Amino acid sequence: MAVTNKFAALADDEYEFLDYLLTQSERPVTWISLLNTPDAPNGCRDVLDKADPLLKRGSAPQMLIRSMLREFTLRQPYPFSEVVVASKRIFNRDVESQKTAYADPQFRADFHAELAQGRKFSGHPPKVIVCKVGNEALRRYETMTVGEIAQERNADPLDTLFDIALEDGLETIFAYERANNDRRQIADMLRDPRTMIGLSDGGAHVDLLYEAGYPTYLLSHWVREQGVLSLEHAVKRITSEPADFFGFTDRGRVERGYAADIVIFDPDTIGSAERGSFIYDLPTGAGRLHAKARGIAWVLVNGTPIFRDGVSTGELPGTVVTSQ
Repeated sequence: MAVTNKFAALADDEYEFLDYLLTQSERPVTWISLLNTPDAPNGCRDVLDKADPLLKRGSAPQMLIRSMLREFTLRQPYPFSEVVVASKRIFNRDVESQKTAYADPQFRADFHAELAQGRKFSGHPPKVIVCKVGNEALRRYETMTVGEIAQERNADPLDTLFDIALEDGLETIFAYERANNDRRQIADMLRDPRTMIGLSDGGAHVDLLYEAGYPTYLLSHWVREQGVLSLEHAVKRITSEPADFFGFTDRGRVERGYAADIVIFDPDTIGSAERGSFIYDLPTGAGRLHAKARGIAWVLVNGTPIFRDGVSTGELPGTVVTSQ
């Protein structure tokens, strides 16, 4: 069965596929992810409304708790397709021709002029994030926004984007907000019982996308800073709710007879940086995004401490668990 993939929408064939999975498996079915975009500002609500019959049968969509980023390079500058002058001079060209265009003052002037006339590529220049660079001299810019770098350099943000890429031989991986741009709708979805908080990415794109810090970010940003959820409700949303959905009948709660998998944290300091940081500790020396947690005193698995104040105890008491 062919299934399309569209942002902020649930296509008919996607609906049919979810229906098929629910019927044939006779199990709960989850999918990713609820999103809104500038072109579909009510995307989350629209998907939930359309999927309502599926939700009543045991389906649940997962949701991000912050904006979804999409990466690009100036070798493959697809966000610039919305700017006519850019598409003429940099698409389907070799790297040297692209470098020449990006460095050309007239190209930059024309690009600026088109932006001023209302043409905009999908990433707002000051908010574009530098994810990864090839030039070690530029590594301090990783996870900074182009706007922050421009301010430091006392330069225009768009010129700074081009300059960084040129200094890096066009190897720089940038990212911009592709979806969940409307944070107010994220807040609404956090309170909606039909949703499930998730999408940690599981390490599939460690140098481009890293959502493993969502529990700590939820507790700091959405609970402590924004007051969207109470602390108790937020803890429930990331413990017993997913445990119940996936059929883990002895986890997700602090109760007699349950596995003593416990995180002890300080609600006043719990958190992690929204953008994280870039560290180079993979076996080949390659880099990965990292979201260091703060405010966590103990992590216990089956009652055995495995982390104390962020330091591993060396104990590995965990086992692979399956639903019941």
